[in-house]
Amino acid sequence: TARVEHEWQFNPTNNLRWGLDLRNRYLNGDVFSTAPNRIDLNETEYRESFEGAIFALNTWRINDSWQTELGLRQNFTSEYGSYLNPSIGLRWAASPNVALRGSWVSVQRNPGLDQLYVYDTVHNWLPNPNLNPETGSSWTAGVDVRFAANLTGQFTYFGSRLSDRLGIQFGRWANIGLVNTNGLEAALRWQIAPEWSTFLNYTYTDAKIASGIEQGLQLGFVPYSVAQVGIGYQSEGWQVNLFASYFSGARRAFFNNPGVSNTDFSPSWLNFDLGVRVPLLSNLALTLFVENLADVAYEKSNRIYQPGRTYRIGITSNF
Repeated sequence: TARVEHEWQFNPTNNLRWGLDLRNRYLNGDVFSTAPNRIDLNETEYRESFEGAIFALNTWRINDSWQTELGLRQNFTSEYGSYLNPSIGLRWAASPNVALRGSWVSVQRNPGLDQLYVYDTVHNWLPNPNLNPETGSSWTAGVDVRFAANLTGQFTYFGSRLSDRLGIQFGRWANIGLVNTNGLEAALRWQIAPEWSTFLNYTYTDAKIASGIEQGLQLGFVPYSVAQVGIGYQSEGWQVNLFASYFSGARRAFFNNPGVSNTDFSPSWLNFDLGVRVPLLSNLALTLFVENLADVAYEKSNRIYQPGRTYRIGITSNF
């Protein structure tokens, strides 16, 4: 991968960020299975693909209250030709404490080389060289509120309409059809005291398959609700952060056990994590992160299970 980017403030109210993205992907896949019913799928695949893009994003501060962003991204690919993705964003500071914002962007996501060409012996998923890219658009509308000097909130509606969404059907990668997504996100930040702060984030997502044999179902692996709440302490290099995360469960969709429906949802779960930073010297600190603090086993998604209490210890230095 490579990126060349330039930022040009060509007048006090206009900023242009533009550049070039390059990416070349290589895949060398050796498929080897000793299962009698899969031996005929054994193969070696070598594939590569090129993706490049020229992009530009102009931020225009119209006045003290209004700001807009206009973007263009011209993509060039070896697999799917060239295509243009425009975007637009707008923000209005209605008052010193309230701002409204919105955005729209055209999107395209291309299938991976593994999805196109390589059989997955772990999940027993067949590739599909005839996959189409996911195409469509996404949008947001939201409000930022400053309730008090130490309390802020962000509230956002988001949506998308994507055709040819990628998924697994009958054990093979396929374009499962149109998916309409609508959701709400709320985020609160409260600076309780100079050393203490807390936050709360909540997201609701309704991602409905709108066509094909799974019409009306929630998109696989997408939970309806996720939330996180945390409290932190920071003083003279010391940091202690406690997080609680909630996951409402998601449709398993595929890789099911025999006799299990693809409409089943994984169970919901609640998890606690702890992060600590201890200063050792002026430019050296010890970090400790404890994941799954309560040491509870739970299914993160689709029979992928969270291990027990996990520790990560590290050293950070600034010089």
